[in-house]
Formats: sequence, structure tokens, C-alpha cells
Amino acid sequence: MYQLVEVALFMIFVLTFTSNSFNVATGARLLVNKMVGMNREEANRRRKRWMIMFTQSVIQDCLHLIDIVNATWIWKLSDELWFQFLFSILSFVVIYTIDGVVMFIFNADVHPAWFKKLIEIKRTKRSNVIIVASKASTSNT
Repeated sequence: MYQLVEVALFMIFVLTFTSNSFNVATGARLLVNKMVGMNREEANRRRKRWMIMFTQSVIQDCLHLIDIVNATWIWKLSDELWFQFLFSILSFVVIYTIDGVVMFIFNADVHPAWFKKLIEIKRTKRSNVIIVASKASTSNT
């Protein structure tokens, strides 16, 4: 039984590494490749959206790896039953809550109206400072 757990954990590490390697390769391809058949503004908008989705994918892959590590090793730090129960339950709740928050933050399509207004207010509060330099004219009379 113990060997089966170790094999499963090893496979999870391998799959997470493989998935993140594909994510990095895809991200590099998105940065390097030119998009043809569309204007520059549309290409930049798509590239930005794809990079956001790339970042979300990497974060979520790492979150699930952390979840597996917690479920396999960390809860064994104490033999107390209450510690193991609380750590396992809190680990699952926190990991999946963070996963939901990541999904919420990175997908603007699911943002409620109040959140969109809050983001818009923060964007409009930014101020631009324009420095104008001029030479004072002097008259020699």
C-alpha cells in the first residue's frame, strides 16, 4: 500500500512538471510568434488574454500540487488525530478557495457589476502628471 502511494505521488509530480513545461512552451510561443491576418491592436489584445490564461493555468497547476503534498506528507507531522483532521480539512478548504479566487480574478467574464465598477474607479483615480518646461523670455532694454 505504501509503495502505491509513493508511485501515485511520483506520477503527480511528473504530470505537474510536464503540464507546467507545456505551459511554459506555450507561453514562449505566444510571446515569439507573430499573429497574421489581424491588426496590431487586436493581436496585442489576444496575446495579453492568452498570457493571462497561461498565468492562471500555471498557478492552478501549482495549487493542486501543493494540495497533494499537503495530503500526502504535511498532515503526518503530528500523530494527534485533531491535528491531522484540522490540517487536512483546512488544507482542502484553503486550496480550493484559492483556486476559486484565481479563477475569479483571471476571468473578467464572471466579474459581477460591483467588481467591474470598483476596478473602473481605481483606474480613473490614477492621475497623470504632465511637466511642462518653458524658457522664460527676458528682454534687454
